[in-house]
Amino acid sequence: MRCDVVYFDLEGSKNRVFSRTARMSTPIPRNVFISHSTEQKLSGSLVEDLKLLHRQYPSIRLVIIDTYSRARGRPSLSGMNAYDADVAFLEPIQRMAVEENIAILFVHHDKKGSMRVEDSMERLSGTMGISGSADCVINLVPKGKQYEGRALLEYNPRDAKGGELSLAFDAYSLEWMEAAPSIPSDNPICRWICDNVPPKGHEGEFHSYEDVFRNAYKSEGTRPGNQVTEQLKPYIDLMFSENRIGIQLGCKSDGKRGLRIINLR
Repeated sequence: MRCDVVYFDLEGSKNRVFSRTARMSTPIPRNVFISHSTEQKLSGSLVEDLKLLHRQYPSIRLVIIDTYSRARGRPSLSGMNAYDADVAFLEPIQRMAVEENIAILFVHHDKKGSMRVEDSMERLSGTMGISGSADCVINLVPKGKQYEGRALLEYNPRDAKGGELSLAFDAYSLEWMEAAPSIPSDNPICRWICDNVPPKGHEGEFHSYEDVFRNAYKSEGTRPGNQVTEQLKPYIDLMFSENRIGIQLGCKSDGKRGLRIINLR
């Protein structure tokens, strides 16, 4: 759905926006309006101001506020704890967005040192009142070292199934793009199978789990069947879609358990 967008870039400046957009592969559309300040905060009349703005310009259907902390303001009630303050700030704007049938997107930060936390909700800076008031939480989680430019985009909507996307950062255009899936180079089992695909048209070759582990690691392993299947299962679909390699686990030949490799090219 095409609509007008208002972006409150409260941490940036006009020069910063121009320098970034000059490098992007897609120019900012004319129906995106950018402001670097707002007279009111969530603790004041910002919600009413946004409602009035939308009613004056109904074509505006998306408002982006960057960041939540800059737009938050101070609690009006003394003695209010942090959780109640976040709820008091966000519930009115969430209710207004539903009533006006528009989307409000807040940009927010994770807690410092939260990279090891698995739950997206617990990574958010601040209280659980933020995630509890939001209809959807989208989290950009770095993968590996930050300068490598790889991340996982996790989305957790309230009324639908969540998911994730692998992204890569293009330092030239300053854009995040969906990363092409790949077989991990540090997985010896996957690497050995890719190097030992049977000829095209062959019905498939059986390899016992012991032989696969021994050839991949150049050593004997304890419970090789478990180790081989654990390393392969997450990548079986990917090896089929990207490399056209079929893998059948749990096959049996000459009294041994193993796998069958099939060349599907």
